[in-house]
Amino acid sequence: MFPKAAGIDLNPLYVLNTQKAAQHPLDLEYRYTFEQLIKLLKCPFEPEILHVAGNDANLAARALLLIACVDSADLPKVDPAQQDILTALENIAREPLPLEAYHKEVQARLKLEKNRQKRAKQKRSKKRKKSAAEGNG
Repeated sequence: MFPKAAGIDLNPLYVLNTQKAAQHPLDLEYRYTFEQLIKLLKCPFEPEILHVAGNDANLAARALLLIACVDSADLPKVDPAQQDILTALENIAREPLPLEAYHKEVQARLKLEKNRQKRAKQKRSKKRKKSAAEGNG
């Protein structure tokens, strides 16, 4: 493994699993998929961006913040400073995703594909015309 070869000693203290973390606070009867969980938490996302490491890490962090907020709602007493922190955490988790670059990339891909299809259609048309001209000549 690269970290070991590079002399990096990784000793994780904890592993945070969003599915396990959500089980009790959300009173789930079974472990939801990641997509089901972030939908349930009303976490902003687009299905096309799931299962890409950076996006899943971002959404997992947001989900954990929202799970903490939901779990704290059951506390008998939350002082104003704690409530301010929880509100800030919820606001952070519900911020829209910065998807401008993603949308631009999708538009660029669509444009490239449309141009490719147009060129292929022109090529087929040209080939048919050439074939027809050769058949008539």
